[in-house]
Amino acid sequence: SGSVTFTRTAPTLTSVSIASDNSPTTHANTDDSVTLSMVGDKKLQQPTVIFSSGSNTVADSSITYATSDGGTTWTAKYEPESGDTDGNITFSIDFDDLAGNDGVDVTAVTDGTSVTFDKTVPTLTSVSIASDNSTTTLAKVGDEITLSFTASESLHTPVVTFQSGGNNISTADVVAGSGTTWTAKYTANSGDTDGAVTFTIVFEDLATNDGTNVTAVTNGTSVTFDKTAPTLTSVS
Repeated sequence: SGSVTFTRTAPTLTSVSIASDNSPTTHANTDDSVTLSMVGDKKLQQPTVIFSSGSNTVADSSITYATSDGGTTWTAKYEPESGDTDGNITFSIDFDDLAGNDGVDVTAVTDGTSVTFDKTVPTLTSVSIASDNSTTTLAKVGDEITLSFTASESLHTPVVTFQSGGNNISTADVVAGSGTTWTAKYTANSGDTDGAVTFTIVFEDLATNDGTNVTAVTNGTSVTFDKTAPTLTSVS
């Protein structure tokens, strides 16, 4: 009842993709896992994968392998470390079929996926504030105040709070933008306190590196909220 299959045909990988368990899957930090998934045209022995981050090889001791169907489909997973280099995560897959035929090493995905390792804290390179009042440095009840800022790299949606006269913290009505360019807006209301309009920007990049909260503009702009009606102190 025994049998032997003779094969001298080298195996190939029909599908190769890479992803992080971060959101988005295109970026990874030191608390994420990066998974390389591959499918052979026939059953394979456990492959050997070398990962590189920013063109520098990562420690292979952290790589784990698994197959879900007895050898046709494999995954190689590793967790980035603080000593890894920022940059694109690349790889080289060395694989053989069950007969020992050596496939040509694979170094590229088949579906356009990619992962970038990023451990660098983002910064805001430009921050400004203005009112839609005819005098952009002043705002009254009903005026819209816009905080505009640019980051050193793409961000998740920031969280922005405004203060007026040091009181009445208000979360931005709208935070809009994408990538590195964002705006946060709120409409001044009668419950706000007269005085300078200040703010706090809480932000993180796509790899979830937290930036240092920003509370100041970079270009000297300012807005003062004023709901006090003027009076004539002298009439003659």
